[in-house]
Amino acid sequence: MTSELGNYCLAAAILASAGALVAAVAGRVGAARALVAAVLALFTLSSAALLAAILGDQFDLAYVAHYSERALPIGYKLAAFWAGQAGSLLLWAWMIAALGTVAVFTLRKTSVAQQAGACGTLAVILGFFAALMLFVSDANPFAPLLVEDPATHEMIATAPPDGHGLNPMLQDPAMMAHPPMLFLGYAGLAITFALMVGGVLAGQLGSEWLTRVRRWTLASWVLLGAGILLGMWWAYVELGWGGYWAWDPVENASLLPWLTATAVLHTLVVQRSRGRFKGAGAALIALAFLLTLFGTWLTRSGAIQSVHSFAKSEVGAVLMAFLLLTAAAAAVLLLARRKVLRPERDDASWTVHEWTFFSAAGLLMLMTLFTALGTIRPLLGEAMDEARVSVAPEFYNRYVAELFGLLLVALMALAPLLTYGKKLASWVGPVLALGGAGAVVVIAVASVLDLRNVFAAVAAVIAVGAVLVIAIDFVRSAAARRVRLGEGLWLAGARTILADRRRYGAQVAHLGAAMIMAGIVGSSLFGTEQVVRFAEGQAVEVGRYTLTFQGLSDLRGSNYGATEAAVEVAWPGGRTQVLRPEQRRYDKSPDMVSHEIALATGLREDLYLALAGGDEKGEFVFVKVLIKPLLLWIWIGGIVLTLGTLVPRLLPAWRAAPVPAAAVVKPPKPRGRVARGRVLEMEKKR
Repeated sequence: MTSELGNYCLAAAILASAGALVAAVAGRVGAARALVAAVLALFTLSSAALLAAILGDQFDLAYVAHYSERALPIGYKLAAFWAGQAGSLLLWAWMIAALGTVAVFTLRKTSVAQQAGACGTLAVILGFFAALMLFVSDANPFAPLLVEDPATHEMIATAPPDGHGLNPMLQDPAMMAHPPMLFLGYAGLAITFALMVGGVLAGQLGSEWLTRVRRWTLASWVLLGAGILLGMWWAYVELGWGGYWAWDPVENASLLPWLTATAVLHTLVVQRSRGRFKGAGAALIALAFLLTLFGTWLTRSGAIQSVHSFAKSEVGAVLMAFLLLTAAAAAVLLLARRKVLRPERDDASWTVHEWTFFSAAGLLMLMTLFTALGTIRPLLGEAMDEARVSVAPEFYNRYVAELFGLLLVALMALAPLLTYGKKLASWVGPVLALGGAGAVVVIAVASVLDLRNVFAAVAAVIAVGAVLVIAIDFVRSAAARRVRLGEGLWLAGARTILADRRRYGAQVAHLGAAMIMAGIVGSSLFGTEQVVRFAEGQAVEVGRYTLTFQGLSDLRGSNYGATEAAVEVAWPGGRTQVLRPEQRRYDKSPDMVSHEIALATGLREDLYLALAGGDEKGEFVFVKVLIKPLLLWIWIGGIVLTLGTLVPRLLPAWRAAPVPAAAVVKPPKPRGRVARGRVLEMEKKR
């Protein structure tokens, strides 16, 4: 019954999507909106049917038999919904339908052409996903479990007493949040693509369209970034190797659309203020969506080997065909409507503001290009009858992270300065003074820590410079407001932020990027790794820690057995803590060892323990010990980056009422060179 309901809903979704496309082409946008909502209802029924089958242990379905088992905890049974290829496609399609329904109903007050373009685009995307799941067996979550009859050699349906269970590497709490976050980001970029098509077809790319597209892009960017960050944490704590990013093809597949969406946000800023970058912005929006399809193809085609990818199947060929057709259609649309995408200003001169955002978008696209080239290098070699050679992580580190990444963060550090235009000269003194002091601090720290890495020194100077510039800009603005309006220190600071939320939100986001860079540099270049052989009761010095092995114990979980090591950690100040790394062997995968690491984290560094093995008698064990300086700042920086993006939307705008001349409070006498300089600037304006 479950399989029939799910397949009937997918078939009906194809018909509803086709109807929505026909209605959109005919200009019946009300009917098109209703049919998009109907597709959402049908995908919801299909999702409910699959979820009921998983929770009800219906192992006659191949998907349930492959990704669930009776002993699987309820949380991981829910995660089994998107653990496999077919279920994740259904989740993605449902999210596109849900977000698309919201989007098309918010377009009701726009022109018919704009609504028709968006509804028609969504109808094509939703119809493709429904057809893919219904007609491609590897993508159908409701396909029956078939086995070969030894007597007749025919495939017959069967229902085993239990399933294979979830892959041990997927049995981590991050599995419940990481994939849904990524798919929400992907779905949001599909909505942005549909809005772009509608706007370009209608020739309406004004402020209302810009606001709507920017909101959807921003939401998608935040969700996709949060998903990537969760994936990094998952790799760090689950795989037992102590890293968080290996430049794996599937990791790169999620990074590519995120970098492109970041470039989209920068072009939209200039388009809003100066009317430029319309064509570039539209092309980048299309590219961001196409890269979500490209990443899905990488994951599901089997073309590139990865620990994250699915086995080779027909899904890859179908996805590639849809990707190429969509790319061709987008290119034809942008070329045909190129007059609509011309800049509003005919003057050839560019402001410093425009050059800054253009440079940022250019660096982001260079990072995207080099990441994509490195990812598909094995396929390029095979196409040219060469060996399938994978690109080493050093390639990405050298170009994507060290070269373009550093230049991008340096540009972020300069961005607040460039907004001052001709008044930039007033910054020279404070910047040189504080910059020199910061350089002295960096050199002193490098001398104490014996840091001779040039890249690390440059990164440290850029990070410190970014923090200083942001701090000086805020202090100058708040001090000027305090002098001008006679407000208190804290009130002036708060209202300075509220009066220009976008600017300071961007600066907070840039500050988060500098934190991430500091965490990456510190943990990658200055970490230490050591495998320690412990006998029970033995103490070993590793770095500034004293580790004492207290013994092993056996544990039993709902569907696994585990060996746990107790290691007491003593800090130089006398503080102690017992860390308990584990090795797990799951009942359904007894030959696969799963690592549960133990972690003591702090602002200075992480202490990371992974149980690496031992002798059969239990007389000694091997423990991998890693010390990762500044790694916590990656997660802090990611949170700050997200908050900086959300601040302009969460905080209320401050619009101070005009103050009558008689009620103006005499400002206090300015103190300090910075405050007096701002007062002189205000007097010159008057």
